[in-house]
Amino acid sequence: MPVLALILFAGPFFIAPHARDLQATFPPQGSLDAARIADILGGHRVPETTLNTLWFGSGAAPRAMPEATTR
Repeated sequence: MPVLALILFAGPFFIAPHARDLQATFPPQGSLDAARIADILGGHRVPETTLNTLWFGSGAAPRAMPEATTR
């Protein structure tokens, strides 16, 4: 049950920033563009988003599963 609580609580926080980066790869015409994808993946936003996600997860996991951290 604590794992399900963690997934339901933290899941949207993990997905939302990456979904925003993915949405930014679509040009106004709506088709994928390899140059835009490469530009975004090579930029600072993807590593920054990933580190922020890991930072949030490292704080959310002990809060969602307190019995796992008190043993």
